[in-house]
Amino acid sequence: GHSGKWKKLSSNCRAYITNGSKIYFAKDNYNYLYDTGNTTIYLGSIRGGKNQSVVTIHNRAVDRFYYYKDKLYIQERRGKYEDLISVYSLKTHKYRILQKGSLLTVYNGYGITSDNTTIKYTYPLYSVNLSSEKKKKIASYCYRHENSGKYLYFASFTKDIRAYQDPGTFVVKRVSVNGSGSKTLTTKLYGIVREVTSKYVEYEKNGVTRRVYY
Repeated sequence: GHSGKWKKLSSNCRAYITNGSKIYFAKDNYNYLYDTGNTTIYLGSIRGGKNQSVVTIHNRAVDRFYYYKDKLYIQERRGKYEDLISVYSLKTHKYRILQKGSLLTVYNGYGITSDNTTIKYTYPLYSVNLSSEKKKKIASYCYRHENSGKYLYFASFTKDIRAYQDPGTFVVKRVSVNGSGSKTLTTKLYGIVREVTSKYVEYEKNGVTRRVYY
């Protein structure tokens, strides 16, 4: 506050998002060894005060969530591999699972999702309209990504590979979160992608780390 004093809002918070003076945050007792435990999302104020329980999600951990038009879009996880995207309405208090996979970012009514499976190492990307929930495919074999406002930057491989340990042919692309305006930012490159940012891609080729700026 204006006095410069700090006030504790909560302990052991896993994920949070702010909406004006409100803050939504998640706390869980999930046990990854036995795949049991619950996560509760709370509503509080950035000024401090009493926190209010919003919804409890059973047998799931919550890694992150987003706020859009009185709804919370939630990234859930059970065990190592089962990623789920769910939505909770703050008006109707209804909770439902949207799809399997990961919700990477949300911007202006659209989200970017990926299908994560135990079989594929590079994953497809989709743009989803949060109002109609219709999906649009924007890439087939993505590995590494960074969102920057309305844009998503990602490495797009030509085929499914173990991108974290095996080299492959790829380009870096930029696309709007609504799925439009796809733009290729690099020539074809070959190697193991280490990092993708809005300014450069860093990759390894024949044991040498290289960085290409867009």
